[in-house]
Order: sequence, then C-alpha cells, then structure tokens
Amino acid sequence: MTILANYRGPATLLVTGSGNWPVEVDLVAEQEDDGLKHWHGSIQASEEATWAAATAQLAHLRLPDGRIGDFVLRSGEVSGSGRPPFGKL
Repeated sequence: MTILANYRGPATLLVTGSGNWPVEVDLVAEQEDDGLKHWHGSIQASEEATWAAATAQLAHLRLPDGRIGDFVLRSGEVSGSGRPPFGKL
C-alpha cells in the first residue's frame, strides 16, 4: 500500500436536506498493491453533524480550497468514494 496524499485540518460537512457543519478531519489517500485508490480517515464533529452524516446514504466534505469529496461514515470513520478532495491526484 502506498500513501498518495493526506490532509489534516478544517472542512465543512455537507448533508443534503440536513445542513452544513464545520468539522475537523484527518484524511489519507492510498493506493493498494493492485492499483485501487481510496481515501479514508477520521472526523471530529458535533453530535448533530455526526448523526446527520451517519444516517445519510452519502455525505460530502468541502475543503477550504472548495474541492468536494463524497463519503460515508462507518463506525465514526470516513470512507471516501471517488477522487479525494485533497492532494495532487
């Protein structure tokens, strides 16, 4: 496994129909030995924001530079899908 990029800092949690919340994230993008890329990490958020993300089918993170990534929250961990919203990928 190879680490491609990481990001630690502020972000905005976006949940359609529920709202937007400021959060802190610690994220990493990795490439598996078979070439598959994925991103994941942790999120620190209010109880309301955590509940909204955990019950949403898909949530989004917007980083300060405006890039947005889709993710699901599982057991308190971010599991991203698609292109990571950070790094030069």
